[in-house]
Amino acid sequence: MAYADDGVHMTAFNMSTTADNSGIRGELTTTADGSRTLRLHTDDAGKMLRGFTDFHSMLGGEFNLSAEFAPMPPPGQRAEAAYDGELKIDHFKVTNQPFIARLLAAGSFAGLGDLLQGEGVSFSHLEQHFQGRGDMLTLTEGTASGPSIGLTLQGQVNRGADAVDLNGTVVPLYGLNGMLSDFPVLGELLTSRKGEGIFGMTYGISGHVDELKVAVNPISTLAPGILRRIFEMGPAPQVAAPLPLRKPAATNAFQPQPQSGGTN
Repeated sequence: MAYADDGVHMTAFNMSTTADNSGIRGELTTTADGSRTLRLHTDDAGKMLRGFTDFHSMLGGEFNLSAEFAPMPPPGQRAEAAYDGELKIDHFKVTNQPFIARLLAAGSFAGLGDLLQGEGVSFSHLEQHFQGRGDMLTLTEGTASGPSIGLTLQGQVNRGADAVDLNGTVVPLYGLNGMLSDFPVLGELLTSRKGEGIFGMTYGISGHVDELKVAVNPISTLAPGILRRIFEMGPAPQVAAPLPLRKPAATNAFQPQPQSGGTN
């Protein structure tokens, strides 16, 4: 791995590993106006998360993350982080995950809860858009889908206060439930939003990260599509102001620091 910085901010890095066939590749580049672009990929999301975080509930998954950062302030100065990004993970399983177990138990999805504690719940695709402005992380248009279940997610995380305010919909039997969403007009009317299916149960998660409260509204299961919005557990998050437009400029030459170390 090699990197470069300006004394305050990291301005570039490049890494590539092939250990255990996880294939982690990452790159941060900076343009002449100080805007930065981050790309991160691995062929095994579960293994990477276990290595870098305390999250052990994901198995497999092709992971792709991209983010665009606002231009950096003048050298020697600091500014609040501002970035827009997207996360995608394909073909993975989730097993023994306490938060999802609580959510399924609250919604009386006993069969899915048993599957989660056993071989795991399979997902074919996850996609989450996010925006960071200082301590506030805003999540929008989040969807995760698999044969047994689908989920949507939106809301905000205040990292400074360790507080969470999220909401979405749980869609049981997503493979069957989501089929009608492909029908013109009727599908749009009955499903209301991408990833929600015909029938789903709204949920909300709020509170301090150490004492999260999970609430569900089982009545929402009886309200298809647009009518289900009446039972949503919280408002849609306000999207942050867009990042400043980037100047069309060539990427700065990558100049790693001498103390950066070798290649992994």
